[in-house]
Amino acid sequence: MYVKMCGLHAVHEKNFRIRRPSGSGDYLFLHLKSPTRFFLENEKIYDGKTDEIMLYRKGTPQFFGEAAGITHVDDFMHFDTSSSEDENFIQGLSLKYDEPVRLPYINPFMSIHQNICFEFLNKNHYQEIAIDCLLKYFLIKLEECMKKSFGTMILRFMSVLISCGWPSTALRSRLGLSKKWRRL
Repeated sequence: MYVKMCGLHAVHEKNFRIRRPSGSGDYLFLHLKSPTRFFLENEKIYDGKTDEIMLYRKGTPQFFGEAAGITHVDDFMHFDTSSSEDENFIQGLSLKYDEPVRLPYINPFMSIHQNICFEFLNKNHYQEIAIDCLLKYFLIKLEECMKKSFGTMILRFMSVLISCGWPSTALRSRLGLSKKWRRL
């Protein structure tokens, strides 16, 4: 796998719009750092929020840009496969494509994206190998993050608090959770 272009905290001019009816010819990962308006299939409009992500497949139309006059800011990465094995690797992952996604956490795997951008700009002898490995790691972590639910994370967090001495009834009450969270 390889990166065609990537950027961190890319600030775009006012009235920024991407209009790619046939996509960009590669995969596109976006991490929104400002509200973004997406024009999806069937003329559906979705207003993306800060810290949502979007992963476009090859060939998917890409129509997005600034929302409500706010400067558009994002982290992005255009990447592609070098072989059928790479393509099979991506297809074997359970990733959500072509729709904005709010992840339960974003910082840990965004550091991988930063490393990919560093390697992309750092033209060293092992650049291709490093980017291939980091991209695969990035996609694996992205899949893991997409599979985790907020409910599971809340349960884990509450379990830790209870083990530190917080009474579960007080915790449920404080967080406004129903009695179905009684499992704690």
